[in-house]
Amino acid sequence: MDFVSELKVEDRSFVGSLKRAHEIRGENPALAFTNGGSYTAKELMLGSARLAHVFAQKGTKPGDRIAIIAGNSVEYLWAMFGASWIGACPAGLNVHLRGGTMEHQINNLDPTIIVCENATLEAVEAVLGNDPRIMNIDTD
Repeated sequence: MDFVSELKVEDRSFVGSLKRAHEIRGENPALAFTNGGSYTAKELMLGSARLAHVFAQKGTKPGDRIAIIAGNSVEYLWAMFGASWIGACPAGLNVHLRGGTMEHQINNLDPTIIVCENATLEAVEAVLGNDPRIMNIDTD
């Protein structure tokens, strides 16, 4: 039997993959960025769990959509994994969207939360104003 067929369905999810990576890699880096930042699977799980908790506290339920407008970063992954953790559907949107195109994408998606970072916050607010769904997750 090959490796993939031995995995239970729950182990093939984002969260299952993180848990399995932690079991296999322990405290060794599981993710490294070209700018030098690296993270263990445990760090990825903890960051994802924190955001999952915040998403749930903000009323997100399984099946709800969470828009993620952020560049390649650990925060993006935390949002993606965190949304999946609570059964929500993460939807990554292009960070270069602006104006009517961004508004159209967000309106069609109808997300419960719109995750952004410092670099995309201004563009999101230019379209949506002070929308309470906007959540800046930038840690810089």
